[in-house]
Amino acid sequence: MIMLADMINDYVKDSPAYRVGITMDDVREDYVLADFRDDICKMNENENLLGVSPKAVKAMQETAVLCNYYPEGTGKALRRKLAERYGLSEYHYMITEGASVAINVIGEVFIREGDEVLIPAQSYGAYGNTAKRFKGTPVYVPMRGDKGIDLDAVLDAITPKTKLIFICNPNNPTGMALNDEELLDFIRKVPDHVMVVVDEAYFQFIRREDYKTALDAITEENCRVMVIRTFSKVYGMAGARVGYVVSSLEVIRYLSRMVNYFCTNKLALAGALAALDDKEFEELTLSTVREERIYLTQELEKMGYYVCPSDTNFIFVDLQTDSMKLCEKMQQFGIILRGDYDYTRISIGTRKQNQRVIEKLKEVLGK
Repeated sequence: MIMLADMINDYVKDSPAYRVGITMDDVREDYVLADFRDDICKMNENENLLGVSPKAVKAMQETAVLCNYYPEGTGKALRRKLAERYGLSEYHYMITEGASVAINVIGEVFIREGDEVLIPAQSYGAYGNTAKRFKGTPVYVPMRGDKGIDLDAVLDAITPKTKLIFICNPNNPTGMALNDEELLDFIRKVPDHVMVVVDEAYFQFIRREDYKTALDAITEENCRVMVIRTFSKVYGMAGARVGYVVSSLEVIRYLSRMVNYFCTNKLALAGALAALDDKEFEELTLSTVREERIYLTQELEKMGYYVCPSDTNFIFVDLQTDSMKLCEKMQQFGIILRGDYDYTRISIGTRKQNQRVIEKLKEVLGK
């Protein structure tokens, strides 16, 4: 008798499943939370806890009645609007169902069996999973002592087998951003048999107004750079699934061959278009995150804990205890944090949510 497992592609059987974060329903089912049943603080997945861009919501509601029609295949209107805002032409942009799909498409196009994929040792887990999925070899490069990405070490790790380098900037889970000139200089030093993927999911949270993103390298001769971005964070559209890749015209042509017939769904396209015009919500999100990030950092430092300097909508803090066990205890109070790292990752919430986190952390940690 032929077993089902014998019919499955080897790379599917060997590919690790992506770890999905704990949900509010999980906590409601696992704990008796009379006081917090309708007020759970979900602060484990770096979502926008202020909600969704109101303009995006309105656009998606109005578009819902048109969902009997297929979406526009390549997101032309959104690509044009992104080009107007960030430069280059619409043909330098490719729309995807969130950043995670962009990462997989890049892996499918570039990774061959045996190719090495360089990844900072503490970064977004999807990079390593993608390398394995397409029979590449993930090579994890040690971080600096302060948990920053060590670009010199990444350069030293390049071999003739290296195909891709993933750089998350600002980095997840540490929250730390690279100096822009340092990053652009690094990109120029990478040999031309290697592609650099810069994941800028959190770039809008960077505090320096004159910050240069990796987009600045795309127009340079012999471009070997791909930039990934998303609407999940600042615009609060994590559930809609819309992101994009920016690269040279040649790279985008190859990547586009592996995208599904429709880049994403009709509602997501409408919401993303409207979100780009919602400057009020964008500024509210950025200003709130900056203010609350300072609040959380200062409160945790007063308690004697080290917080990595963050340029994102989350913080990474050394609470000097088993992070997973701590997070399990916090769930009893209706607070969901991320605990599968050596440090604890806490998404930035509202002042009310952040105060409750500090209050319960003091209780659990005996401070």
